[in-house]
Amino acid sequence: MTEREVLDRSKKIAKGAAVSLGKTYLKGKCASELLNFYTRSGAFDKLVDTPEFQKLAYAPVEPIQVNGIGVREVGVVHIPPVFAAHEDDFRREIQQSKIVILEYFRDGIPQDATPKTTTEDLLAKNKKYTEYAKAFFSGLGRLCAEEGKDIIEVNPQSKPNIYLDFYLCHGLPRLVKSFGDAKENKNQRTLNRWTRGFSTLVQLSWTRALPTGRRALENAGILSPDDNLPDNARANLVGYSVHDYRDIRTAEGIEFAVDRYKDELKQGDQILVIHGAMHNGVVEYLQQPKKRKLKRLVYPLHHALGDKTLRRYSYDQAAGSWSQTEKVPY
Repeated sequence: MTEREVLDRSKKIAKGAAVSLGKTYLKGKCASELLNFYTRSGAFDKLVDTPEFQKLAYAPVEPIQVNGIGVREVGVVHIPPVFAAHEDDFRREIQQSKIVILEYFRDGIPQDATPKTTTEDLLAKNKKYTEYAKAFFSGLGRLCAEEGKDIIEVNPQSKPNIYLDFYLCHGLPRLVKSFGDAKENKNQRTLNRWTRGFSTLVQLSWTRALPTGRRALENAGILSPDDNLPDNARANLVGYSVHDYRDIRTAEGIEFAVDRYKDELKQGDQILVIHGAMHNGVVEYLQQPKKRKLKRLVYPLHHALGDKTLRRYSYDQAAGSWSQTEKVPY
């Protein structure tokens, strides 16, 4: 390859990298704006009464034991109408638990998680999806403040590892195409196909398709079934996404919390975990640590970009506000 050809190839790859990053950013912005549109239009609210939605909206799983402590997982659809419909259920769950682990409790959520904030206030936050979802967790935080319960967050999600998924879906195929001419190079054609296949897998992992696919593989005898697990507690074992990575790390975080706060907990106590039902494999990963450890190996980039800390929050009744009392790596 001549110096000129090397230079041309480098320019092509650099252009491919720039285009792939731009495409990823635009896809992320489009997805965000689409969610905002659905929120403002009230489309999410209209789903509340549908049977399929109700199955996911409030989906508790029987407690499992982690070192003698009961861990009760409640899968939810985290929007304010669900909080309003199940406020009494959430309060009862919180009252029965020693510690509460929430999927989210940062980025402005604690400010509205006080007794001053009414359920009507939360329902009014319907201009942007992110604020709408945060309002749900602010409602749970308000209940924890009223019941005197601390909140722990072990969710490793960050904006970089969400955008990594968008890059794998939309940016990576564009970058790989810039490596060479698929018409003239058989290896390039093979690489393009593999990349498209992988990006499709990531896209499907954000839907309900892969859990259904896993069940089909089990029925065909290709995968071993675990009939003791309800559908809303099964991990996305055949998928690849930030949601699956979060389930893995959340399970690790729960085990870490049980060990760290063992002096505060006694046999028979319960920890409550409230997490999105659409991507809730935490229970299976808690029950199947070998599966969890193996699947964890395929997420080095997500782990590098994710949050690696346990955050604990306590409510000060006198000050009327939440404060972060611990932030420890795990």
